[in-house]
Amino acid sequence: EISTRDWSSDVCSSDLYRLDEEIDTWIDGYQGGQNHLVIQDGCARIEEAYCPDKLCVKQGTVSKSGESLVCLPNRVVVAVK
Repeated sequence: EISTRDWSSDVCSSDLYRLDEEIDTWIDGYQGGQNHLVIQDGCARIEEAYCPDKLCVKQGTVSKSGESLVCLPNRVVVAVK
C-alpha cells in the first residue's frame, strides 16, 4: 500500500494506492508544483516532477514497507506502508 502526502497548504492531504495495481497519476504539490507518480510491477516511482532539483525522480523505486520518496520543494511524500 502506498500513501502519498501533500503539505502544500496548512492542511495535509493524503491518498492511498495499492502496489498491486497499475497507477499513473499526478500529485499536486506546493505552489503549483506537481509530481508524476507511477506504480507498476509492484514498485512506485516518481517519473517526472516540476521542481528545481529533481532529486525525487533520481531516488528510483520503492516497494518495501518503510521506504519513501520525498520531494521537498513540492512538499510531497510517497511512503510504502
